Amino acid sequence: MRSLAVVLTAALGLVVSGCSKNANPDTPTPPVGTVSSKVGITCPFKVVASDPDFQRVLVRIDWDDGDTSDWSEMFRSGDTMTLDYAWPVAGDFRISAQAKDEKGAVSAWSNWHAVVIKDTINVPPGLPSIPVGADTGYIDSTYEFTTRAGDENGDRMFLQFNWGEGDTSDWSNMVPESTAVTMSHGWFLPGEYSVAARARDEKGLISDWSNVHIMVVIGDSVSRPPGIPLMPFGPDTGYVDSTYGFWTAGGDPNGDSIMFQFDWGSGDTSAWGDPVTESTFVRMTHSWSGAGDYLIRARARDVHDLVSDWSDVHLLTIRDPLP
Repeated sequence: MRSLAVVLTAALGLVVSGCSKNANPDTPTPPVGTVSSKVGITCPFKVVASDPDFQRVLVRIDWDDGDTSDWSEMFRSGDTMTLDYAWPVAGDFRISAQAKDEKGAVSAWSNWHAVVIKDTINVPPGLPSIPVGADTGYIDSTYEFTTRAGDENGDRMFLQFNWGEGDTSDWSNMVPESTAVTMSHGWFLPGEYSVAARARDEKGLISDWSNVHIMVVIGDSVSRPPGIPLMPFGPDTGYVDSTYGFWTAGGDPNGDSIMFQFDWGSGDTSAWGDPVTESTFVRMTHSWSGAGDYLIRARARDVHDLVSDWSDVHLLTIRDPLP
C-alpha cells in the first residue's frame, strides 16, 4: 500500500500539471496616424493589440520625447485603441506601442512609426489670387470681384480689396483659408482702375497686395451709335462685270458688336454683314455693270440697331473691258 505522502505528492502533481501559464500579449502593431504636424496640435494614433489567451488588453505609447502615455482603458483582444498626443517641442519622433493583459503580463515594444513635428511660428497669409470680375463697365454701376488666399499656419483670415482709386473695401468677415470672398464696387468717374486684394490672418499679420485686375470704366451706360467706319479700301480701277473686294472696320463707344453695310455708289447697297467685335476688318465684294466713277462708302450698325454716319468715300473707276 502506497504511503500517504506518495498519494499527496501524486495529487499535488496532478494539480500543478493541470495549471497553464499566462502568456504575454502579442507585440502590438506600430501606431498608425499623423506623419507630420505642428507643436501643440493634438494628433490621434491607433494601435491594434491582441492576446493569445484572449484576455482583455491595455496599450500605451512611447512618444520618444521622454514621455510615455498612461495605460489605456481595457479593451477586447484584437480590437483597436486610439491614443492622442500633442508634442510640446519640434523634432523627428519615432513612437512605438506596448500591450499589457488584464493579469499584468506585458508585450514587447512594437516597431516604430515616424512623426515630424514642426514649429508653429506664425507667418503672414500668402498672396491672394488676382481678383476675378468684370473687365469693363459703366460709371454708377456696381460690379462683383472675387479673391481667395491660403495660410501656411492654417489660420482663418479676412480679405480686403483696393479699388484702384485711393479707396479700399472694409475687411471681410473671417473665413477659413482658401475660401472665396466676393465684394462689389462702383466707380463714379470713367477711367482704368487696378483692382487688387490682400489678406489678414486671425493673429493680425497682413499679406502683400495681390497682382492687379484691370477694370475699364466707361462714361455712361447709355447706348450710343457706332463710330464712323474707316473709308473702304480696295482697288482704284476695274472693269465692267468683274468682282472686286473692299475692306472696312469700326468701333463702338459701348463696346457692342457691330455690322457693316457698303454703298457701292451705283444706287445699290450691300446687305448688312454678320456681327463682329469692334476693330474687326470686314470684306465685301461687288461688280458694276457699267463704266464710270463710283463713290464707295460704308456705315456700321450695333446690336441695338443704332446706325453710324457714312464713312468717307473711296473712288473706284470702272472701265469697259479691253477689245
